[in-house]
Amino acid sequence: MSTQRSLMLSIAAKVFCVCVAVNLLYAADEPDKFEAIAVAGIQKHQSRIEINEPQKLPQIELESKVGDASLPVIKHKKMDSREEFEAELSRLKQQYKPFLADNTPPFAANRSRLELKEFQFRMEDSLDRTDISRVFNGDGQWQQLTIPHYTGPLGWWRAYYRKEFVIPQDVLDKDVQILHFGAVSYECDVYLNGRMVGSHTGWFSPFEIDVTEFINRGGKNVLMVEIRNEPAAQHGQGGRKIFAATSPGWDDPYRGWHCDQSGGGIWQEVYIEGCPKIHISDIFVRPNIDQNYIDVTVEVYQPAAYMLENKQVRVAENIELRVSIYPKNFQGAAIENVIMPTEYPADSCYTEYMGRIKMDDYRLWELESPYLYSICAEISPKGKNGEKDLLVSQFGMRKFVIDTDGEPKGTLYLNNQEVILRGANHMGHLQREAMEGDHEQIIEDILIAKMANMNYWRLTQSPCQPIVYEYCDRLGIMTQTDLPLFELLSRSAFTEAIKQVGEMEKLVRNHPSNVMISYINETNIRHQDNRCYLNRDELEDFFKAATLVVHTYNPDRAVKPIDGDFAPPPPGLPDIHTYSLWYGSGWLPWGKWHRGYNIPGKPGWKWGTGEYGIEGLEAAETMFQYYPKDWLPENTTQPWNPDKIALAQTWRTHLQWYESQNNMQDWIEASQNHQGWAAKMMTRDLRRFKDSTSSAVHLLIDAWPAGWMKTLVDVNRIPKKSYFEYRSALKPLIVDIRMDRTRYFAGEPLDVEFWLCNDKKAELEKGTLIWEVWDGGKRIFAQSKTDVTIPSYDPQFCGYFGYAAPDVKERLSLRIKLAIASPAGDILDATEENVEVFPRIDHSEANQSIQAMIADGDGQGNAFKLASALGLDIKPFKKPYSQADIIFIENLQNIEDVKNDIVEYVRQGGKVVTLEQKENTIFTIDKSNLVFEEFPHKVGREFVSRNTGHKIANDFKPHDFGFWYNSQGDYIDYINTVYAIYNLDLQQPDFSEFAADAIMFNFGTEDAHIEKFNLSCGEVFDEGKGYGWDKNLSTSLRRRNKSDNLMLDTGITVAPGGAATFSVRLENGRYCVTPILGDAVYPNHFDIYAEGKFLDGQDLDAAAWFFKSYDVEVKDGKLDMTVGSVEYGGNVGNVINGLIIEKWSEKTSQRLAARQAASRSRTFSNVLETGYGSTRYAAVGELKIGKGSFFFCQLKTYFDVAVNPVYGEFWQKVIDY
Repeated sequence: MSTQRSLMLSIAAKVFCVCVAVNLLYAADEPDKFEAIAVAGIQKHQSRIEINEPQKLPQIELESKVGDASLPVIKHKKMDSREEFEAELSRLKQQYKPFLADNTPPFAANRSRLELKEFQFRMEDSLDRTDISRVFNGDGQWQQLTIPHYTGPLGWWRAYYRKEFVIPQDVLDKDVQILHFGAVSYECDVYLNGRMVGSHTGWFSPFEIDVTEFINRGGKNVLMVEIRNEPAAQHGQGGRKIFAATSPGWDDPYRGWHCDQSGGGIWQEVYIEGCPKIHISDIFVRPNIDQNYIDVTVEVYQPAAYMLENKQVRVAENIELRVSIYPKNFQGAAIENVIMPTEYPADSCYTEYMGRIKMDDYRLWELESPYLYSICAEISPKGKNGEKDLLVSQFGMRKFVIDTDGEPKGTLYLNNQEVILRGANHMGHLQREAMEGDHEQIIEDILIAKMANMNYWRLTQSPCQPIVYEYCDRLGIMTQTDLPLFELLSRSAFTEAIKQVGEMEKLVRNHPSNVMISYINETNIRHQDNRCYLNRDELEDFFKAATLVVHTYNPDRAVKPIDGDFAPPPPGLPDIHTYSLWYGSGWLPWGKWHRGYNIPGKPGWKWGTGEYGIEGLEAAETMFQYYPKDWLPENTTQPWNPDKIALAQTWRTHLQWYESQNNMQDWIEASQNHQGWAAKMMTRDLRRFKDSTSSAVHLLIDAWPAGWMKTLVDVNRIPKKSYFEYRSALKPLIVDIRMDRTRYFAGEPLDVEFWLCNDKKAELEKGTLIWEVWDGGKRIFAQSKTDVTIPSYDPQFCGYFGYAAPDVKERLSLRIKLAIASPAGDILDATEENVEVFPRIDHSEANQSIQAMIADGDGQGNAFKLASALGLDIKPFKKPYSQADIIFIENLQNIEDVKNDIVEYVRQGGKVVTLEQKENTIFTIDKSNLVFEEFPHKVGREFVSRNTGHKIANDFKPHDFGFWYNSQGDYIDYINTVYAIYNLDLQQPDFSEFAADAIMFNFGTEDAHIEKFNLSCGEVFDEGKGYGWDKNLSTSLRRRNKSDNLMLDTGITVAPGGAATFSVRLENGRYCVTPILGDAVYPNHFDIYAEGKFLDGQDLDAAAWFFKSYDVEVKDGKLDMTVGSVEYGGNVGNVINGLIIEKWSEKTSQRLAARQAASRSRTFSNVLETGYGSTRYAAVGELKIGKGSFFFCQLKTYFDVAVNPVYGEFWQKVIDY
């Protein structure tokens, strides 16, 4: 290990540069920006906030005592294998094949097109900035590539696309030549034959340039497109680009595979089209299904005539316009040659004409029968022999409304029937497929969604290409399209955003699949005082302006201004994002959500949940097919963890939900098990909320390997376990079992709820509810209830099931099954859940001879209640403490006057247990600190790990310390919110113990002078001074203003993933070297080296410092002391506060020996642990001092051994230890 660390140091400078460039793309222990937003939670924008209490349920008791053995066993097979997945997908392809048909009659082509695909490409170099002719001439190193093309890097850059081509005669023979771009990211200037002919700003929208006057008709043309990329107009990024986090990405495992790929390029088609002088540029159809007609708007273009030789040319033309309607994907009657009103002539540039066409006996566009029509518009100059032009488009007879008149508001209607949106988020895979021309994969992906019982897709934070919407139209799935804004709108991008809102609506308005749009993702008020961005009130004014633009282009558009509002209430339909079973949640923990507590909403409104999700590792075969070798083990059973997967969150986050695993196979299993369980629970929770009108899991399908593994299906279309759970939970009609408590003692009645949930109109009025209890392979109870009403568009509580847990001698798992059957006996849906039954334990019998003292409290506190519940013999707290077998402490701050006596009691073999301590408590024993810290944003832990190797924890199962029931709150609650950190060397230094001739440095700002210390402000090594750094760190100084101790309040930070060396001229010899490291505000990880040798590595929480001495030999006249986190690769830096150097002496030797002896006499170990990634904290810790033990138990004190068998068993093991 030391050799490896030394080798790493030798390349530290190079590693530092690379890490900064790629922004530390290996998995980190620090949260990424998405987690930071999610855990920050709700911030009140105004006072009108509601947190809804759980629904009060009727006291319906279902039969639980007398069974009916004659009932047939519930048999209901759910899809759960890849083979079934693929078989059902094949069946759906056949089912929907007729809707992919195009029965539009062929029309004679009246336009000619030259596709432009092969381009030269290169990044800008310094010479181009002063001589752009180099680009026009083709100088420099060019790459040959094919359009569409999208690439990185992120941030500010310029690049050029260049193409030489000859325009074919059939294009030249037309009156007008139009240069079309499907989309270019982000800003572009277009040059043809050295002439700038147009420009465009935007990421997703098509644009056209009339180049008729600028083409070379007799030979070669040169097209050059300069593109300019920049950072998104988001906090801290500094750009103006309207871009959020979704793109097609590019093939780069370290950046391009992953979301938030704000790259650039010509990423949609390019062509030159020859058209008649007067031609059709757009068709918009506005259906009215209530009055059986469509309003048709035809946009006509003809070029302006620029003045030449002082001659003005009149361009207005009277025209004739006809429209025909044809069934596109079904057989039916056509409506042909309808003459449209054209009272005014077609003028320069764009003119619109509108007419109404009656649609008798039309077919609706519906999800199971997505019938479409083709519309053909034909235009020609009136009374002249000018060339005709025609354009064909598609539309559907569809209506979608967000109701704002009902009570509550926010009910959604599709074609005048209530609809609840259930779906998923999309982040790039459809865009990538459209770029690559893989239409079969687009079709397959839409059918994978429909197979999951989804009815809509949120096209998250970015519109897609038109072909994506066309297939959604054809296959019958709804979409919501988002403007690419995330959190904020930059003032510099305000007017551009208004323009792009209009472009987005024009892109999607003719597609019946696109039922709704949204303007921004995850708004919050964290940066309200930053004038770079609109504040919340100004942002809501932007929504009003944007909606005016949208409704100008499409008066019927349904708008949800915000998807995921973290500063409610929003205008319009409220929507929230929650990741409470992945990132956790301080504002609405999952247990309360599961119990029925509702999101902060908006009075009188239903609400949506636009994102919720959990990461799940993808299949091993996908990993081995695509991942870089340094991410992988040799096989799935070798030691491995996912910390090397770029930008993955599993390594950092897993310990909130499940234990660390040993190899790839186990990691995939544990990860997918949690994702599947969590997707099931959160989706079913949403189904039980009466006012939940839309929800979308994040995400369904990945665009790239390891892209964002919250997906339920990976890039190879291999379904994870979560896909099958999600599919089952999204069936329109489901039965559901809900419970907060999953562990019982023998003889206790179960507290279980049975539910029916239906997202559609009920097909049957009544059904039969059937429930069973199974012990292994044996059914031990069955009962049913007939004539159960099946709800429509609602959840329905069916009753409580209070079955008495059987007598058991050992732990037993029971399965509860629930089904709904038709009157004919056919099972319509079924589900099952497990409960565990434990033998009853009489703690008083086991512990009546165990004498306990309680060091503080009035006899009514948590310690007293716990000791009483455990049946201990409680004695007054008084000397001699040796009479007690165990001492409980509620508050360490209350025992300072007897602390030394208690420590001595432990040293002599006593046992002390502290219950949950408050955050920021510091307990000092012989200069060592035990620090109690709260998780950021008050996000507690529903799970802690027993996989510590500690004797007390060994016999428990992996999930025993998870999802505990709080009987006081009547819901699943946090098991731990404050953790403990102990280190012999976590302390504030006592400078008096150092030698008088010690050389001492403090690293800090210029005003951080400390007596007897040399102040180093990050300067490079100076031969005159004899000390300094190997690089200039003057910009890395830190002053936190959190402490009066200047040594601890100031420091120099070394960038994450980097290293820095501080050197001091010294005589050769032996030295005692003591670095002081830590930060008052942020956590730290650092590795310490001296003279190229590894000394130590530490993880420190915020407000913790490391202070330890080392024996170092100097042989070259200079001490090189290096700190860094090169191997760590995390997203935390490391702050060094000071350095003390002493000549080795008998005194220093004795001091280090004393410290080592103290270390041997005191050892701290985690009994139960929590943490992030490689950083572990004690949820329960044991500090051994001498012959005895201090147990620091940070489990929440509201748990009760009377209703929690695991909690009682844990305390019994502590007592017996």
